[in-house]
Amino acid sequence: MALRTLFASFLLLLRKVFACGLMAYATVSTTHVNELMGALARMGAPRSVTIPLAVALRYAPTIREDWGFIRDAMRMRGVSPSPLGFARAPMRTIDCVYVPLLMSASRTSDELAMAAVARGIENPARRTCYLHLEMRRLDFVLVAGFAAVTAGMLALRLAS
Repeated sequence: MALRTLFASFLLLLRKVFACGLMAYATVSTTHVNELMGALARMGAPRSVTIPLAVALRYAPTIREDWGFIRDAMRMRGVSPSPLGFARAPMRTIDCVYVPLLMSASRTSDELAMAAVARGIENPARRTCYLHLEMRRLDFVLVAGFAAVTAGMLALRLAS
């Protein structure tokens, strides 16, 4: 019974997290930061929203790259970053894999913050963009379709 509950909980979590992960992957792989910030500024989004999104969009691929470098270096030294390697030698794995990853993440966040300040992210003037960003007919159709699906799902949930 407990195993079934554990498996059902895992599938429920997977169902909810998988969609967010796919959306994050699509956003990171297809969107440039200047495009995102220009679009959000054009929509009138507050800077308290646009700046963290811009930093997160730059941060995720950098950490993924650092994780790959650290993983390769530790495998050459015979330390496995897998859960099984962690179970066999937890302190060695923490020392050799996770500490360098956290140090790299800290250094990367500092570098990204300095680069953002150097590019004028704190400038109080209205943000400009070289790209011409506008909503087209297809964009409005997709937004309307999404709104219709969301309204339908809410109506079904309230009906049951």
